[in-house]
Amino acid sequence: MKASLVRWLTVLAALIALFISTFAGLPAGRAQGDPTPTPPGGKSLSEQAGFADALLNELQIRGLNTLGDSLEFEAYGRKYRLLAVWEMLTGSPIPLMGAVLLYDMTTTPTLIWSFDYGRYNGQSPYLYQVGNFADQSGAIAPGRWLGDNRTFFAVASSHTGTAWSRYIVHVYELRADNTVVSALKGQIPRGHIVTGVDNRYGEKPTLVLTDLRGEMAMETANCCGPRVQRYYEYHDGRWVDASAKYTFNYYTDIGYAINRLTTEPIDSPNETAARLLELLMIYEAMGKRAEGWAFVNDMVAFLKAGRGLAEGTYIDTVFLPAVRTQFESGAPFAPPEFTGVDPNLFMDWYDEQPKTQ
Repeated sequence: MKASLVRWLTVLAALIALFISTFAGLPAGRAQGDPTPTPPGGKSLSEQAGFADALLNELQIRGLNTLGDSLEFEAYGRKYRLLAVWEMLTGSPIPLMGAVLLYDMTTTPTLIWSFDYGRYNGQSPYLYQVGNFADQSGAIAPGRWLGDNRTFFAVASSHTGTAWSRYIVHVYELRADNTVVSALKGQIPRGHIVTGVDNRYGEKPTLVLTDLRGEMAMETANCCGPRVQRYYEYHDGRWVDASAKYTFNYYTDIGYAINRLTTEPIDSPNETAARLLELLMIYEAMGKRAEGWAFVNDMVAFLKAGRGLAEGTYIDTVFLPAVRTQFESGAPFAPPEFTGVDPNLFMDWYDEQPKTQ
């Protein structure tokens, strides 16, 4: 499928998602004040949760009538409960979209925070499976993640499709005064999202970031642009890039890129360049920028001598001059042209301050 067609389809899908998000839960013929028809098991959302609440009633009217995930935890001497509430597609086990609500359960259930991920980014929230994107069994529960008295919790929001942003992890801090703030505001680099919170590497969890800047860049489809993950650790009050410590996680990605370059037909110089840039980005993440530059130049020579890559293609006219300038100036390796996804598109997903709905 040509990249231009893929881009148009992506735009169309986004418009459809926006339409659904705007009018979700209000099918034709149902008044806004009427109860939602046939809740799961015949129980209202409040009955499913085990207590009555005005926002639960409002969400049910809008069509979010299914209690999904539920987590109970303690912090600051109080008891809390997180709920993920979903709108379900008829006949499907997959939620269409949803919201998360946080209640102080110490005495009577009191809503202290909520966020509607369906209206915000057209996604369904999950409280479980908030682990590594590649291994969602590594869930991390609400708690004192950073070894001090602060309490954090994570929400994973997702939608179907092949976009790299289909799975996003949000991290929040619950403060002692029962306020909730984004723990990632201003700390995620431009064009990146968190796709995992991994607690396998030490006492404090590691954030797994995915670089979205290469999605659909260089005339590639949204499955095939240059891609790299980054690993962020918490030091001195901030999340900082510690990817160079996680070299062992990059070996598979390097092997995958090399295998494609050396075995697949070179049908598109753009896709070949995408794999070369992927190698540069991976080596840069490992702290081996110069080694990556030398390796990619050797790989280009090999592709021309042994794989039939023609002279004067996109690789020679656009790609190599651009990445050479990046290398010599010390600028981060990045696609020489953004023909698809705007790298600024997702910046407000962490900078937006969630408020109680």
